[in-house]
Amino acid sequence: MPKYTVVLQRVTINKLGDDVQQQKIDYIIKRALTGPRGRKWKVVQTPRNSFKRQEEDDKWITSCTLTFTKEGGRYSSEEEQWKKIFHYLIQAGKSTKMGKYPWLPIEGTTYPDNYDPTTEEEPIREVVTTTKDYGKLSLDRKSFFDHLYDRDHHINRMMAALQTAAQTDFQKRYHVVLYGPPGCGKSDILLSAGRMMGKENEAYFKFDATSTTQAMALDILLKSDYIPPVLLVEEIEKTDEKSLRWLLGLLDERGEVRKTNCKVGNKMRNVKMLCLATVNDIALFRSVMSGALFSRFSNRIYCPRPDRTCMEKILLREVRSIGGKEQWVEPTLEFCMDDLSWTDAREIIPVCMLGRDQLLDRTYQRSVLATMDPADISDPIRLVARQKYEVILP
Repeated sequence: MPKYTVVLQRVTINKLGDDVQQQKIDYIIKRALTGPRGRKWKVVQTPRNSFKRQEEDDKWITSCTLTFTKEGGRYSSEEEQWKKIFHYLIQAGKSTKMGKYPWLPIEGTTYPDNYDPTTEEEPIREVVTTTKDYGKLSLDRKSFFDHLYDRDHHINRMMAALQTAAQTDFQKRYHVVLYGPPGCGKSDILLSAGRMMGKENEAYFKFDATSTTQAMALDILLKSDYIPPVLLVEEIEKTDEKSLRWLLGLLDERGEVRKTNCKVGNKMRNVKMLCLATVNDIALFRSVMSGALFSRFSNRIYCPRPDRTCMEKILLREVRSIGGKEQWVEPTLEFCMDDLSWTDAREIIPVCMLGRDQLLDRTYQRSVLATMDPADISDPIRLVARQKYEVILP
């Protein structure tokens, strides 16, 4: 049984550990024996998980020996198969997976320079790797969430996902979706998390699903110098399915993105990112891609709109931020929540901040009622409001 022995060598500036080197060798072997060319072929590394290494001229020279044998099948095609295996051995050793330092054969079988394995069924895939470490990721809550009220449990669940991901080198990623009606605080939680983690594009990427196309997302993820560990996505359900398909591979256990076309070939990049997303319409999100995207978010956190007690805290916070009067708060709550049954903080806060002293004598409340579209409130509510505030409504 013929044997084909190849000695691979790698020259690096720094001394690298055996585990790091072994990962590269395992990748080269896998690529060399992928597909029909590798059937019935076995390889032995001598010695396994140990490398010959020497220091020379401020560089480290590492080598290992691989012995390939064919253990079955038609031996008449053995030589042609070996040529293909050796070709892809070289290609994998020079691929971007190796970074700046390729593994190249210095001894062993070679083949003519003009050899071209055009009959190969599976082209080698270029693997895009990072060239820079992750940006610093801070998980110290400090005061980043202090302005949010009645959201401690929501923040705790999100923080647990971040901490678990960080502790496992992002191998355990339980993606988070914050969902609920507009004005419930989910976006504020997401943005506060971003401020806590560090700089955008270093500690995290932030995508707005309504303006991010698949081509744009893949271009950023494949070409960036490095991939931050966290991805923030706002209103993830508000886009077409085609623009979100890149997320499927990123969010599952593969943790990768791919781009394949005749221009770039087949590019893939490992992107072990934890995703934090917001959703307004959870029913719509469940139906996207027949539920495939929804299923990848195992950490689902419902955010209700604030009740009256919570809304009071929010208004007091806003009033104090401008040195206003706390007396504005109660008339605002009475008018917006008690009389008109409003629950959206984005509607209630402007009434308080703009009405100010006019809220105390109900002047501003009358102005709001007099300029409100009749369709905005139901007839029974309009009737009560008209009587209470003595406003003639159209």
